[in-house]
Amino acid sequence: MRVVLLGFDAMDPEIVRAMAAEGRLPAFAALLESGATCPVRNPVGLFVGTLWSTFFTARSAARTGFHCWEEIVPGSYERRLTTADSIQGTPFWETLSDAGRRVAVLDVPHSRAGTRLNGVQLSEWGCHDRHFGLRSFPPQRAKATVERLGLHPVLGADPWSVREWAPDDY
Repeated sequence: MRVVLLGFDAMDPEIVRAMAAEGRLPAFAALLESGATCPVRNPVGLFVGTLWSTFFTARSAARTGFHCWEEIVPGSYERRLTTADSIQGTPFWETLSDAGRRVAVLDVPHSRAGTRLNGVQLSEWGCHDRHFGLRSFPPQRAKATVERLGLHPVLGADPWSVREWAPDDY
């Protein structure tokens, strides 16, 4: 059985459904007609970025260790910057890969390209909230993507750098 999972960040599902019904988004109309949908909502009180690490690890925000780009230090009013590098848990695609399934993973926010995978992964080509720099598995896939498609037209300022929050994330 083949499964394709698509996640769309910051997309208004009602607007997409209306435009698909009007014939303005035929690809979405076909997906909505033939596939299953599931709304995903961020836990109340947590920054929206928490949703992605919770989604891809199947762990609560309390267990991933990543809640927001900036957090209040417990027991104080001081703030600290957080990093997606501290996310705890195994992405579901690694579990599927370890079980012998082929996977393709494209631009999941706050995730990094792995060092092993039964398939391909491209990380931070056109993804917002970049942390780890444009990377891929196999490693040469990122360079091949840029050679074929170019840098992302919006998120192309120094895409290879490893840092918290690239300049064009702002």
